[in-house]
Amino acid sequence: QSRTQTETLTQSRCCSLAMAAPSTSQPAREPLVAASGVDSGAPDEESTRSFIKAELRTMCAIGWPMAVSFFCRFAMMSMDTAFVGHLHDASSGGTQAPGGPPSFALAVSLFEGSPVPPSSGALLEDAVPGGARGPQGALLADAYGAKEYLAGASLSDMATAVMTLPLMALAFGTSPLVGQALGAGRAKMAGTWAQLAVFCITVASLPFHVAFFFVGDALGALGFRPELCELAGRYARFSVLWIIPNNWYVALRFYFQALGMARPAMYVGLAFLGVNAAMNYCLVFGGPFRQWLGWPGFGFIGAALSISISRILQCAVYFLYMFVWRRHHLATWPGWNFGFLRAEHVRAFLAQTLPQVGSMFLQMAISQCVTLLVARLGSLAVAASAAATSATMPFTITFLATLSTLAAIRVGFHLGSGRPDLGRRAAWLILGLGVALMLAFALVLLPLRFELMSAITDDEEVRDLAVQILPAVMLNLLAASVVQCCTGGILASQGRTRLSTLMSLCFELPLSLGSIAVLVLCYHADVRVVYWSQAAASVLEASVVLTVVKRSDWERYAAEAQARQRRGRPASGAEAEEEQRGPQPPAAAGVAAAEPKAEPKAEEVEGRSGQRHALVAAAEPKAEVEGQSGQRKAFDVA
Repeated sequence: QSRTQTETLTQSRCCSLAMAAPSTSQPAREPLVAASGVDSGAPDEESTRSFIKAELRTMCAIGWPMAVSFFCRFAMMSMDTAFVGHLHDASSGGTQAPGGPPSFALAVSLFEGSPVPPSSGALLEDAVPGGARGPQGALLADAYGAKEYLAGASLSDMATAVMTLPLMALAFGTSPLVGQALGAGRAKMAGTWAQLAVFCITVASLPFHVAFFFVGDALGALGFRPELCELAGRYARFSVLWIIPNNWYVALRFYFQALGMARPAMYVGLAFLGVNAAMNYCLVFGGPFRQWLGWPGFGFIGAALSISISRILQCAVYFLYMFVWRRHHLATWPGWNFGFLRAEHVRAFLAQTLPQVGSMFLQMAISQCVTLLVARLGSLAVAASAAATSATMPFTITFLATLSTLAAIRVGFHLGSGRPDLGRRAAWLILGLGVALMLAFALVLLPLRFELMSAITDDEEVRDLAVQILPAVMLNLLAASVVQCCTGGILASQGRTRLSTLMSLCFELPLSLGSIAVLVLCYHADVRVVYWSQAAASVLEASVVLTVVKRSDWERYAAEAQARQRRGRPASGAEAEEEQRGPQPPAAAGVAAAEPKAEPKAEEVEGRSGQRHALVAAAEPKAEVEGQSGQRKAFDVA
């Protein structure tokens, strides 16, 4: 027990160094300290280059596994829709759906209850075998086609996504707070924020378990067709199982990614991408059991069961790996108690996360309203819009989520360490990296847009129109990446989440949605004009947000970040001992400041994950400590 306590104390003093340090055998202290302005003897240009190189190494070490994790999450959701789109009717088990572009079928079915021209109704009738209908023209329960199944699952996903937005905001708020805690040298506060996120998610999710059973009724009140509401309600009832495990997993993933441990989530995501595919094949179509036992699978609800089981197992495997086997939480975990529920901690956490709920609600509402407005332009406009969006969404959403999370972690780390100059440089570096990635993606995609649209749909009219609006879609996504990186990353790390909500309400809502509403409702503008107008509005919004970031008072927000992490009593006994010894020197990008009595030296320590990290510690007598695995390691202890 004494050895374990010694190891925990040593790791807690070094966690902000080890987790954020780039994987390199060279001492990283000199260029980063020079870049921060501490080492005044170095030329400014040279120090800037050194900072950029070191920061990019850290960003890449965290960023690319994070991007793969996000992509796997989005791919799992798309995979369920793809399997549902191949169902023919309830009695056929898993017969291939009739030909035609899935995006076009989805768009027509989804907006059948909204003001779409009557010509779209004929397409829906073609998807129903034999045109079987009830007395009021409603489709019979045993005669659903692929379009109905696809639309029902998509409507359910849309409704459940709106319902669980507050839970996702609570999970997303973990990244900047953990980054600030590590930068401020308050290792145990990082675990405190993670515990608060998990607790708040659990409590807040209870009403949503009930709401999932009324998704069909809610959609019916909004005017959607009865058969689609029935399918969406049935799908949501079998999706209720994943509410808590999914959001627990997201919160814990952001916690460990902020600590620099991004690869375990990537490996788990890749593994369960295959697991989810296999479960969809078995539960939707019967898989090999169809031939062996004559079992056709669960059909439509099999997709909901598949994603529910996959997300439950994914959370369980990730928890067992990180907490039970590797015990990666020990250095930053304040203990298994309710000390995290202190009023000052709860107030700070809710002040950071609750405004993000409003921002996410507004952004989703704007997106859905724009889609509904485009639907009024006709079925061709809807289909072309769906084709262009489906071609870009998997990659662009991955970029947006990765860049904003990376900005929240790195900028928050530097602000928490009391280095506003490094925070400012990191913010502009991430923005430049995001713009470069989006431009590179556009340079690859746009020359091949005709071939790409041909792969998505074989309808010539839909393909040609989608090719024409794709440049406007890419420009809109480029501007949106800048806005998301600023609001969801940089401003969140500064603690200015209320400003993000205010900008969405007072600027994005009237500018983006208002301009499109005028063009569609008043002038019945062409869909090309609508998308270019939306892109122009996004560019204007991006310029305003960049101006806000440029004029930020970085010194003030660094002081607030440090105060936020040191506010109130410590969350554990170990933290109290650290506070009694006094605050540790601030760390910058994984490097500790030197103590005045001894020259620091760097050494490599192999972590439990097998990766080697360069640690910088004071030159003091070494103590040999036995780790959890039974191996003895030498640590520098003061």
